[in-house]
Amino acid sequence: MFLCSMRFLKGCYKDISIGQRIVLLAAMILFFSSISLIAAKLLQGEYSSIATTPVENLLLRQTLDTIAFFILPLLVYLYLRGKSLKKWVFGSQQLDPTVFVLIGLMMLVSIPIVQALAAFNAAIPFPESWQLAIEMEAEINNVLNRFFESDSTLVAIWLFFAIAILAPIGEEFLFRGLLIRFFNTSGWSAFSSVTVSAFIFSLLHMQMLGFIPRFLLGILLGYLFYRSGALLYSIWAHFMYNGLAYMLHIYESGNDVPEQLASAVSGESVIVLTLCSILLLLFVFLFIKRVSKKRILPLS
Repeated sequence: MFLCSMRFLKGCYKDISIGQRIVLLAAMILFFSSISLIAAKLLQGEYSSIATTPVENLLLRQTLDTIAFFILPLLVYLYLRGKSLKKWVFGSQQLDPTVFVLIGLMMLVSIPIVQALAAFNAAIPFPESWQLAIEMEAEINNVLNRFFESDSTLVAIWLFFAIAILAPIGEEFLFRGLLIRFFNTSGWSAFSSVTVSAFIFSLLHMQMLGFIPRFLLGILLGYLFYRSGALLYSIWAHFMYNGLAYMLHIYESGNDVPEQLASAVSGESVIVLTLCSILLLLFVFLFIKRVSKKRILPLS
């Protein structure tokens, strides 16, 4: 009976207006986020603060938040709109293994660039009115540090899944797959669609000390999707960046990293930074040529 009713609902909001689409998506996010909030209260239980809550509880809460805010609302939204999830993610053209390799190389050489931009961003003096945002960011970083400081193998695997797999899927679903399509079909240019979606992507992370590098990374991810028309490419790029950053953090925390290597990875080496910038531009150029050769059309 339930399955029949679900089949009946498929595509029932296919021809709604743009305003109604916004309301529908907002309702889905609010519904699932409310459920996640109730679960978070139960996970908090008798613990008085985040500092005293077990790491496993905090990680479960973060996992549920990602699923409830990013993934479930989008899946239900697509179902009610009668959209094909496969076509929405994979696009209408055949995927190219060479493009996946080029994107992986882009993310590899972008790490020192992002680190250098993060250091520049952190040095910017923020007004006192932004102090609340800075304090919220410090609390987020404290939680992340607790995750990384855990000696549990289960927590390490779970954290990798949450950071490198679940977060890229959910965030690309919303910020690239939905927002760029929404802006573009509303008559916005490619530049405006990608830039605004990247701005929202960086802003909603609530980490102002890393706003600039995350914004620029969002532009790159948005361009990969817009130019290829396949959301899977930007998901792969996001996975590669988060996964490489995670593995690098684990390596640095467990080993005495040579000073030269640390300087190169952190973007402090001008030579390495210049070389990575040149290679990034080269890989982007090869990506453009490759998707053009395969006739993968830009999103319209």
